[in-house]
Amino acid sequence: MPEVDGFEFVHRLRAKQPWRDIPVIVFTAMSLTPDQRLQLESGVQKIVSKTPSAKSGWVSEMAEMVRSCASRESARPAGTADLKDLVLQG
Repeated sequence: MPEVDGFEFVHRLRAKQPWRDIPVIVFTAMSLTPDQRLQLESGVQKIVSKTPSAKSGWVSEMAEMVRSCASRESARPAGTADLKDLVLQG
């Protein structure tokens, strides 16, 4: 993400009331420090390491999260701004 890193994205996303309940899964190739992991865990549902051996597990987990959240999308308030706009406005 050229404008913000993942930590800032999660922070800005959670700061906006209409977006606080959106489930977030972090896919990272970074080796997270314990402090970074703790920071992310407070605002996301799952942190997944991008490794070839873990791919089959996270693909099915993500598919399940998408299915479970799809029904909530229809309850999204009318006139809600585009997510990119909300995040980049900070």
